[in-house]
Amino acid sequence: MQSLNGVNYRIEADAPLEDLEKIERKQIETEKRGLDTKLKKRINVVAKEIFTKERNLNKKITNAIILHLDGDRKYSQKSDKYYKQLGLNAIVKNVPENRQPQVIGNLIKKYNPDIVVITGHDRNDKKWK
Repeated sequence: MQSLNGVNYRIEADAPLEDLEKIERKQIETEKRGLDTKLKKRINVVAKEIFTKERNLNKKITNAIILHLDGDRKYSQKSDKYYKQLGLNAIVKNVPENRQPQVIGNLIKKYNPDIVVITGHDRNDKKWK
């Protein structure tokens, strides 16, 4: 069985079958390209905003330690790449969502981050408000 990685659709789920919606591969690829394009544009905007601020503010931002946890390996790698492109000091860890509560405390103690980012997709269902 071939597996696809989730972008904004859940591919592997422990939800009831009626909560899931089948999406054609072509639509997923089209949306992935669109999201990548939007992300690259947004990164360029953010980079310009960051680097046009006062020098001291820029130093504070680029010297901040960012700890980012995500359960998806490819998304973790992509995030790490973009942090590096922006010149930010980020530690990106690929940790499955169900293990994040057990490891976050030790990672915070170990890295003492200024910013913590936790991304995941485990509550992307129709009933969630």
